Amino acid sequence: MHKFKMISPVYEQMSRFSALGEENWRGAKRYGKAPHVAPAAFLHTLYPPLTDDQVLLLGETIGKKIPGHLTIFYKECNGFHYFSDTLSIDGLRINGVAQPYGIEIPNVNERLRDANDDMIFIGGYSWDGSLIYTKEKDEKIYFCSPESSKPLKSWESIEDFIADEANRIAALFDARGVQIDEDQSTLPV
Repeated sequence: MHKFKMISPVYEQMSRFSALGEENWRGAKRYGKAPHVAPAAFLHTLYPPLTDDQVLLLGETIGKKIPGHLTIFYKECNGFHYFSDTLSIDGLRINGVAQPYGIEIPNVNERLRDANDDMIFIGGYSWDGSLIYTKEKDEKIYFCSPESSKPLKSWESIEDFIADEANRIAALFDARGVQIDEDQSTLPV
């Protein structure tokens, strides 16, 4: 039995799909085979936690110190893909194991032009490429469009964000993991 705290709501939703198939894949745990997506696809992927040294490396990768609330998150998991990338949380890319999307992409390689220096982009939504971020000295989680870092929605903490989004997104999919209305936005606004 897993002893997740911060990511427990997402883990509980992911594990509901174990009956559709579950596997350990290059260090990651995958839940819910999704042949409607692709022959070998899974609905969810949960990446193994980072060590203290890997959290430091994660910060070096983006040129920032990882704040406490994100450190706690990354010590539970190195990111995840939820409902076939409806929501993905980025992490550290480590050779030889299953890898999440790299946190350096939205923070260094494709950083929004209007992003303040204290913003740390941690993931996003496949619907339109919208992003989520936090700040170095602020535990809130912010949602923004792929064109501007102006917040369109926020949550008081990463725990609130995970709990709200785990349940909201799960309600958009049926028991096989197929989106109930594929024309309905999967964004939180």
